[in-house]
Amino acid sequence: MFWAKSVLNNTTEVSHEFDFTDIAGKVTTTVKPRWTCTENCEFKGMEGRKYGYYQNEADTIRWVIEVPAPVGGLNAGDDVVIEDTLGSLQTLLAQNPISVQEATTLVTGAQGNQVPACKDIDASRYTVSQDPLKISFKAAQGAYYRAFVRVDVTDAGFQGTYENSATITSGKSVVKEVQGSVTRYGGSASGLGTNEGRFTVTKQLAGDAEVSTDLEFQLSYSVTSAAGVLLEKATGPVSAATPFVSKAFPRGSVVHLSEEQPADAGAIEWAAPEFTLNDFALTGGEQTNVTLTNSATLRTGTFSAKKVLAGSGSSLVQEDATFTLRYSYPAGEGYPAGEGSLELPASGEAVTSAQLPIGAKLSLSEDAATPVDGATWTGAALSATSLTIASEPSEASIITVTNTLEVPPTVPPSTETTPPPSTETTTTPPVDTTPSASTTPVTTPTDTPQLPLTGAGVGPLLIGAGVLLSLGLGFALTARKTRH
Repeated sequence: MFWAKSVLNNTTEVSHEFDFTDIAGKVTTTVKPRWTCTENCEFKGMEGRKYGYYQNEADTIRWVIEVPAPVGGLNAGDDVVIEDTLGSLQTLLAQNPISVQEATTLVTGAQGNQVPACKDIDASRYTVSQDPLKISFKAAQGAYYRAFVRVDVTDAGFQGTYENSATITSGKSVVKEVQGSVTRYGGSASGLGTNEGRFTVTKQLAGDAEVSTDLEFQLSYSVTSAAGVLLEKATGPVSAATPFVSKAFPRGSVVHLSEEQPADAGAIEWAAPEFTLNDFALTGGEQTNVTLTNSATLRTGTFSAKKVLAGSGSSLVQEDATFTLRYSYPAGEGYPAGEGSLELPASGEAVTSAQLPIGAKLSLSEDAATPVDGATWTGAALSATSLTIASEPSEASIITVTNTLEVPPTVPPSTETTPPPSTETTTTPPVDTTPSASTTPVTTPTDTPQLPLTGAGVGPLLIGAGVLLSLGLGFALTARKTRH
């Protein structure tokens, strides 16, 4: 968007192409001819009204108050009193704020109609009083009048539209209330009016903490006009993803920026906000760019761990042996997930971790110990399997890892001895097969059937066998006792 003014003074409707050398592209518009009076162009008297013109270059307004008068003008000696009421954000110019014009003749104006030929009258012919502002004078015969009130706009045009009112007394009975308003217009190739500027604030995040670019901060700002009038005091959101863009303010306005330091949260510690520019004046037609840096530092702490060896085989562990304790933690505010390990020496010396985010919730575990010849690891116990990193070390942040190494028990040799083989021999006496003297041989004829033996003949044999058996058992018992 831009603003431009061009006067062609054409008398017919035409299409015209405007070429703006500092702006890319072309704009085509239809230019209508200025209205020209062709009939009933005679002057019909002053109806009494108020209107104004905004002066962009100086941010002033010229209010025009026309005194009602019939055709032929006022009567000589008529009292004319104009009581003017200024609207908000307006003050009288320090120099030449009031003037009065008079017309006693009519002329044909540029648009073909009759208009009074007004000229300034000497200031000695009217009086000006304040609170309220009054302009008083006496009319000449057949004259028409209009008064000018010039004011400063104290907000340099920021409000946009300004109003004014007046009460006009003409003669003895004519009283009229009139209202007027003006709007400030402006433009430039930047989309801003030549009488206005704006500012932007871009957020930049710094530091080693991990912060989302969507994190929203509240920017506070105040804008004061060049005349010292507070135009606006407000807040607006700003993030690293979305900068803050202000509305347009009058050129020369002074901008003050501030931002409340964010509260520390979790592992994040915020530094004071830093602006690349502050308390600056806006330039007409331009945008002032400011960078706001927020530094977020990651607050950290540590934990320690040590090894304790127990069991009957603890002395078998080599002095330079180490044990691996592992830790991990999920992501938190200001930091990603992480993991690491500590190598714990068998000597029991405490080992301290690297700097870890405050608030990180650690899970702890130990790798399996290296086997030791002649012994068996029977267990590993951690004093805690989880902990939370704190800003200051405490007993809770010192982990003890106990490993037990046992040597299997030795089986003692048996005290019972096995007797050596016996060297004694057992002799069984021969059985005497010679018939005793009392035994009478029996001869059986070959051809005669053999008769069974009678009991008288078997008895002596059984008795002999019994004796031999008894003797053998006796020798065996004697040998058994000898072995014991």
